[in-house]
Amino acid sequence: MYRSQSRAICRVVLLGGSALIFSTGSASAADDFNTLYKPRPGPYDPLGIPVGSFYAFPKIEVDAVYDDNVYADATDKRSDELFVISPRLDVESNWSRHALQLSAGGEFGFHSDFTSEDYTDYDVEGRFRGDISYATKILVLLGQSRDHQQRGDPEAVSGLTPTKYDTTQARAQLNQAFGRLQASVGGSVMRRDFHDVEAAGGGFIDNSDRDGDAVIANARLAYEFSPGYSAYAEFSYNWRMFDNSIDKFGIAQDSEGYQAVAGVLFELTDLLEGELYGGYMRQNPDAPALLAISGPAFGASLEWSPSELTMVRLNVERSIQDSFVMVTSSGYFSDRVRLSVSHKLRQNIDVTAYGEIGQDNYTGIDRTDHRYGGGVSVGYNLNRHFTAKLAYSYESRNADYLFIQDYSRNRVAVALEARY
Repeated sequence: MYRSQSRAICRVVLLGGSALIFSTGSASAADDFNTLYKPRPGPYDPLGIPVGSFYAFPKIEVDAVYDDNVYADATDKRSDELFVISPRLDVESNWSRHALQLSAGGEFGFHSDFTSEDYTDYDVEGRFRGDISYATKILVLLGQSRDHQQRGDPEAVSGLTPTKYDTTQARAQLNQAFGRLQASVGGSVMRRDFHDVEAAGGGFIDNSDRDGDAVIANARLAYEFSPGYSAYAEFSYNWRMFDNSIDKFGIAQDSEGYQAVAGVLFELTDLLEGELYGGYMRQNPDAPALLAISGPAFGASLEWSPSELTMVRLNVERSIQDSFVMVTSSGYFSDRVRLSVSHKLRQNIDVTAYGEIGQDNYTGIDRTDHRYGGGVSVGYNLNRHFTAKLAYSYESRNADYLFIQDYSRNRVAVALEARY
């Protein structure tokens, strides 16, 4: 369905969230590669098109959306209809050893009245798993994408059009098992380039201060102390380096930081599985005038199946985000909690409801944004190739800072997905 996109170190959250720059955040190092391990297709999943030793999975979704607050404004709410086309092609290897996954897709939004809000987003990505031996594996990810910042984003600028930005990233990871002990080391490089946008009063808003690179190195050690139970410790260090090391206000932008966490992975039969972790995180800016951001690191990812027809998911995550619109702040803690419940009314009818809360707490200034969201969707699978969808979503922000607007936003969407 139509979505607000957020990519932070390769993580994508649908129907909510914000597009930001570099984040120091959560989750295990292997999470971004989990799609290389595919479950067997269900009765309404596409089987794909065989192409030699690969399978191709083409898909296109067309959405008609009503948005009651296109500009995420506090008082001057403007509604519009939006037409969204989302094509995608996934290609997956069918090898007995190693795995390769290639994907390319886009999301093209066309507004009926406020055409300045139209957007053209895309992403191209490749993932490879090299099985050196049963105990040794190499994982590689390469990607390129074009996104835009949503209205209501905590770091959005007030341009006549949404801010576009390009992301290029590369990741590599080595996993080595020693019986019940598994060690992982890896690293990533990500590049972000923000486009300038027209200003309301004429001229352009210069976003060049936001362009830069992030480098992350991480190591993880996990031990399976019982079947289905593993404990782990993970440490990561990051360097954030901007093209303009001194911004237009004369403030140094670069920073270094780290995160150290310990956690547990568990699987209680087929009913409950997940991950819990906690620790400490810190980001140290180069500018002496800016305060370091430090505090607890925590997260959770739980899946509970109270019956064969129902799935309950809980996700909790915290990250440190950079700030550009608040000159005297080095950044903020971004905390998010999301609970969703999916239920099969019939074999081919799925209903999902979710609720989420969040908080963006800035360092060095008295600004805290409180975010709330929720929604419900129904998917009707006609067969393996077609699904009709109906969805409603709500989001709001309550800010305690003078120059930041509160807003609420409702969206209703109908969609048809075709796949093979």
